[in-house]
Amino acid sequence: MWLANFRLTQLDKHALLSPVGWITDTLIDASQQLLKQQFSMLSGLECVDLGLVMSFNVQPGEFLQILNTSHHHWLTISTIGVQHPEVCVFDSLYSCIPRMVQAQIATIMCTQNNSIEVKMMDVQQQVSSYTGLQCQGSIQSGGGAGQKCQLPPQKFHAVPMQSQACYI
Repeated sequence: MWLANFRLTQLDKHALLSPVGWITDTLIDASQQLLKQQFSMLSGLECVDLGLVMSFNVQPGEFLQILNTSHHHWLTISTIGVQHPEVCVFDSLYSCIPRMVQAQIATIMCTQNNSIEVKMMDVQQQVSSYTGLQCQGSIQSGGGAGQKCQLPPQKFHAVPMQSQACYI
């Protein structure tokens, strides 16, 4: 083990130091653990694998969470400083919200509203030769002022809360 308290191995260390290394869920989870230690009052920061099976705990207040798009790409969502049901998406690769990410956002927010406004935040964009992701779904441009956004806010349909479980 390289860093046992974060379950990081020598292979993880090599991936981090390599210019062509892939970031894994183990590395993302370790980074979220480190953030949680540094900012203990911060909500979210759950194991990223929970998102792929739509099992995040519902976060009724402000939170921060890294999500896996299921296409070897990670992005961050946050509700810090925005009105419910809004969420900011920090994504260095895509300008639309993939269906898998929509479902993860709906799961973690589990709102009674029938839509969630998504603000695509202005972040530095990476160059990638990976073009396997096709954005799908009925995402509509939204209006409204707010934080500086790279694109107009987008909205997608969220299933209203039923008991304690939300499903897309």
